[in-house]
Amino acid sequence: MLHKSRVWGVALCEDQEELAQKLVDGNWVLCTAFRSAKGTIWANDATSEDAIQEFSVLLQNKEGQWQQVESITVDWCDLEKIKQYVEQADAGVFDEDGYCEVGAERFQEHHPSCHLCG
Repeated sequence: MLHKSRVWGVALCEDQEELAQKLVDGNWVLCTAFRSAKGTIWANDATSEDAIQEFSVLLQNKEGQWQQVESITVDWCDLEKIKQYVEQADAGVFDEDGYCEVGAERFQEHHPSCHLCG
């Protein structure tokens, strides 16, 4: 992950199709993250809203910390490719990879307005 102190507001996506559609729909504010129905988190890791949309894929480990397992440049993918990545993440294809640990406190279900929101 590029951002060592960013906090994300996490929105639940009911299914893989919904998550894939949201990821390709456009630019998101920098504190946006999505949780798949199977529990992976997709956190916006872009450097600005005008930059290429990059999302880190994270899985929760046994200690309750989140482990980044992949980074996907969403702007380089069409809907079908993103669907494949979501399916792979939810199926555990990326589980063996690990880049960094991210504290659970950095993912908020009820995210208050922050300097990245607007």
